[in-house]
Amino acid sequence: MCDRKSSFLEGLMVGAVLGVGGYLFLQSDQGKKIQKELKKKAEPYLEDIGDLLEDLKDQSNDLIEKAEEVKNTLEDKIEEGKEQAEDILTDKLESSLSHIEVLQERGREATATIRKKFFKNIKKPAN
Repeated sequence: MCDRKSSFLEGLMVGAVLGVGGYLFLQSDQGKKIQKELKKKAEPYLEDIGDLLEDLKDQSNDLIEKAEEVKNTLEDKIEEGKEQAEDILTDKLESSLSHIEVLQERGREATATIRKKFFKNIKKPAN
């Protein structure tokens, strides 16, 4: 733990000394000349970087628009699929219920037939 604190403090001190030294150097006449030279050399690149940033901004806006279009298309497709699934399920359910009703009616008819054949003399229970 002590090693980390001393390493941090050493780094802090070295950074402070370098920062002060750099500041003093850049404020001297020699440092100002170097700054001017660096600005001259960097100027064409700065314009290119600005143009590149504008291009990137335009491209990112295009990508965002395309992503929105894709999102909207997917949402529409999902909604269509959901509606189709609902229609299919509703049809299947109606078909199944109709089939159950037919089976119930056949069961009633079979019960009535059996009663007539085998239980002619037995009275039907009251509901």
